[in-house]
Amino acid sequence: MKKLLSIFNNRYLFITLLLLNIAVSVKIFLHFRSGLGGDFTTYWGLSEGLHHGRYSFWWFYPQYLPDTFRNPGYAAFIFLLTSICNKVLFVQALQLLLYFLTISLALKILNKFDSKGFSIKNLFLLILLPNLQIAASTPEIMPDSLSAFFVMLLVYADEKMEGDKWAKYIIMGLLCGIIFQLRPVFLLFPFVKIIIDFLFQRRTFAFLKYSVLALIFILTTLPYGIWNYKNNGVFKITSIEGGGGVLQNAYWNFKLPNYIETHYWYGNKVAEEMIPFSKKQDIEKNTQAYDKEWYMINSACARYETRYDTLLEAQMLRDDGLIVHNPIYSLKRDELLRDITFKHFMAEPLYFIETRIYTAFRIWVPGIQFSEFKSKSMGGKIALVYPFIVSIFTFFATLIFVSFCFWRRKINVKDCVNLILPVIYVGLIYVPFGIQSRYSIPGRMLLFMLLAISIVKAFENKKEIN
Repeated sequence: MKKLLSIFNNRYLFITLLLLNIAVSVKIFLHFRSGLGGDFTTYWGLSEGLHHGRYSFWWFYPQYLPDTFRNPGYAAFIFLLTSICNKVLFVQALQLLLYFLTISLALKILNKFDSKGFSIKNLFLLILLPNLQIAASTPEIMPDSLSAFFVMLLVYADEKMEGDKWAKYIIMGLLCGIIFQLRPVFLLFPFVKIIIDFLFQRRTFAFLKYSVLALIFILTTLPYGIWNYKNNGVFKITSIEGGGGVLQNAYWNFKLPNYIETHYWYGNKVAEEMIPFSKKQDIEKNTQAYDKEWYMINSACARYETRYDTLLEAQMLRDDGLIVHNPIYSLKRDELLRDITFKHFMAEPLYFIETRIYTAFRIWVPGIQFSEFKSKSMGGKIALVYPFIVSIFTFFATLIFVSFCFWRRKINVKDCVNLILPVIYVGLIYVPFGIQSRYSIPGRMLLFMLLAISIVKAFENKKEIN
């Protein structure tokens, strides 16, 4: 194994693997260019609204309703690009370019662990080559690949900028703010990072500078909070609804395989998971219970619905878009969804634990939807199985090698904490809510970096780190 790893310490191999990654990424980009992602219509519509001075998917209605579902980060990104060139391909091409920059930043960070050679960098590029999820996300008009770039840029700033410079903490505060606007689940990340850095640094911890980081981050959240207050009547730095609906999905999706949503996420089809959590004979009963729950929710919220809401909803359904309501209705419904779902999980603690453990795994590993798998040709079956096999192998290899290196003290945790923290945060923060593997894209490349580092360090003839 050591002889094999020595082969990786080669500059020409580095150039070859880098060019192969670029070629494969471009090929994947061109293949998936027409697949714009499930939220394309929403994000593009929001950016068009910004061009007309209205942050709303329904900006073209005379009496439009302000958006209640999305933080404005990704819509603002599209708005800036379409101000230059109003073409989808332009946005897609820039995301591909940012993906290449993400790889470049990763390689620069890896110099810390591989300063005199190419072993770790080459192994990273080899791991990245078959893991196509990030490259496949670049043509999608979704915030995933962009979030991955800014997370890597944040890690790069933390690793490469001098620790005693104020500029480092100001830039990191701004980057945390951008990431939060792209993915609001990163709300707690800067504060978690400050706590972790304090635990590792203790006497050298720069309280004042980290306070500036936190302050800058908080300041970046205020404009949207103020906008919500002016337009939706409540100061809230995240969207005023959406969280309750996602939480409800976390409970019901495992009980409703192949169900087509008609109550909240209109038209969404619930996946049939690899591990069933409901018996086939219970699915019809679960569907009835779900529909009954929504009848109760709609009845409870009817008092907050205005006549204009009723008129607009009919129009929105005809226009095939995201259904929004007045702010009071949206807030009350979101609160009710959260309360009901918490009660469900409290009543079924074993179901909660089982599904959350499975979710923690599925965030990193794309599932195989068996109902879709059966109807595919052999080529289609391979296309579904391939990402599952590659992802599950990479995920468990990372767990094994990183754990081994920490156990045998081949790696100092302090040296890797900036890489580890976003991976753990992404892996845990979505567990109560989501099950889509695309949610892990912001931390996925860091996972590959940790795997490459741990494989090389595991076979090095070096004394254990104290």
